[in-house]
Amino acid sequence: MTRPRALLLGNEPQSLCTRKMLLDTRFQVSVSVRTSEALKLIEAQPVELIVIWGDSERWKQVAEFAANQNPGLKTILITSDDAEKTNLD
Repeated sequence: MTRPRALLLGNEPQSLCTRKMLLDTRFQVSVSVRTSEALKLIEAQPVELIVIWGDSERWKQVAEFAANQNPGLKTILITSDDAEKTNLD
């Protein structure tokens, strides 16, 4: 059985790699800290889940691009408690 593909986006490579290890049991996980790299990963093979750590306009644009590639995409945005709440749907 093929595991669903997930993409983790954020600005801290070390913490993304730690989170990747946690999700690797259930998903085929890719990690990106660069917008251009994330777009190339999505174009090469669409993902079913995007998890974004931090509230950044550039990551929202990547999520919108991915949603156009795969309308069934699920996106999770994780921000700090004091960040403004944002709905990506």
